[in-house]
Amino acid sequence: LLLLCVTVVAALLGRAEHERALRREEEADEQFRLASEQVKAIYELTGNLSATLNYERVLESVLDIGIMGLKEIDPQMDRPAGMVLLFKDAEEGRKLYIAAYRNLTDKEAEQLLPGGRGLLGRVMNTVEPLVSDSPARDVELRVLPSLHEYRSTAVIPLRAGFELYGAALFASRRLNAYRRDQLAFLSTLCNQATIALQNAQLYQQLQAEKDRIIGSEEEVRRWLARELHDGPTQTLSALAMRLNYTRLLLEKEPEKALEELVDLEKMARRATKEIRTTLFKLRPLALETQGLRGALEQYVVRLQETGGTPVQLDIEEPDERLEPNVEATVFSIIEEAVTNARKHANASSINVRLAPYGDFLMATVHDNGKGFDVKAVEANYDQRGSMGMINMKERAELIGGRLEIQSQPGHGTTVTLAVPLKSAP
Repeated sequence: LLLLCVTVVAALLGRAEHERALRREEEADEQFRLASEQVKAIYELTGNLSATLNYERVLESVLDIGIMGLKEIDPQMDRPAGMVLLFKDAEEGRKLYIAAYRNLTDKEAEQLLPGGRGLLGRVMNTVEPLVSDSPARDVELRVLPSLHEYRSTAVIPLRAGFELYGAALFASRRLNAYRRDQLAFLSTLCNQATIALQNAQLYQQLQAEKDRIIGSEEEVRRWLARELHDGPTQTLSALAMRLNYTRLLLEKEPEKALEELVDLEKMARRATKEIRTTLFKLRPLALETQGLRGALEQYVVRLQETGGTPVQLDIEEPDERLEPNVEATVFSIIEEAVTNARKHANASSINVRLAPYGDFLMATVHDNGKGFDVKAVEANYDQRGSMGMINMKERAELIGGRLEIQSQPGHGTTVTLAVPLKSAP
């Protein structure tokens, strides 16, 4: 009987243990299935984020995907608040601004946060995700009244390599709302978001560069059209009219026609010189072989051949030549300043000086013409067809230089260009 009882008890215990093992296995399978579905959903969400090239859409998607992912992991999660904070270089120091937000007011979104103390400060210093409770007591977050009703806060840094762009913040009304798996999801999301932000930022820069190049090409077309219209086109038009007149003279006054032919030859030669000068401006070959001095000297000689205001040169080249693209930009800025002075200043003389000064190459173009109000002209540039002054400044900035224009009505104009002699490492 004792043996039978032991056998029965052992069988019952074995059966119970087997049932418990089956239940544990089923629970593990269910947890694995749920985890797989969550990972799949998160992967799809973050994958869509990485394919986005719109900067603003990336910022909005970080919050939308974050909230959706948190609910996938924890269906009981209440609707959290969220915001993406990015660094902004302000005059009063580098601060965080709210680039995108959920469940905040528009007025609160205008706040700038120092990011040096409290939860944000710790995240910026450690560059690690951190969780805290009661944002209402946080030294920086308490300036956002909408967060006062929330009891849990998770902040995840937006970092790519050694570059820290800012942070993403999520807040819940529940205490201890953010578990380890949720922080892992948010960290993965923010890593993908940072890459997407970099891609979108690079795409925006490429688009801006493309627009700048197209704008530069359009400006060159307008410049070429003006050069041809004001120079060779008018000369050739006058030449055609004089040829027609000469043809009539050949029939009635042959001797006078010969005098007219002499003038026509001069006009044709002048048109040829004007065309060659225009071609030289487009591509000064002397710049490649002789440097700035040779190119400017040839340019002034060609200008003298076509008449107009005389240009005086005073050139002292640096010990070492600048990079070809820098020399080309310096030449084009000087050429445009001289052209503007000859066309619009009504000056009797134009002086061009080029010389090294410390770590900079200084170029000045001064005329004694009628001058103008610089601020008034710059203020009305959106209503003008030409963007010459702005283009000169932009070209100077592209080579690390700076351009200033000083002028007053009746006191002439001075254009000053400063270019570093050595490019920054």
